[in-house]
Amino acid sequence: MSKKKLAFNSKVIHAGQDVCQATGAVMPAICLSTTYAHQRPGEHQGFSYSRNGNPTRGAYESCIADLENGAQGFSFASGMAAGAMLVNLLSSGEHLLVADNDLCSHFPQEAC
Repeated sequence: MSKKKLAFNSKVIHAGQDVCQATGAVMPAICLSTTYAHQRPGEHQGFSYSRNGNPTRGAYESCIADLENGAQGFSFASGMAAGAMLVNLLSSGEHLLVADNDLCSHFPQEAC
């Protein structure tokens, strides 16, 4: 989608979407495939395995980034995956402040 300024209501409907070059669809199709063809081992056409990413997830992440005026959006299969990513971004001696201790109940006390 072009980067023109949209009103929020329009942005909610259209954010992060581009016309599909293969089909001309104006709304992204839902991709349920879990594997993708590779031309050679490690040589794919943008997607390798749906858990690593797929066109539907990419459209969602792009939409979230656009709605939040961010550079990149991220999605996770679970709250634990999101929490683990946050903890793994920390270097030794850094701290993560959280509003609720539910996140910390899943990690060793020294991590929180």
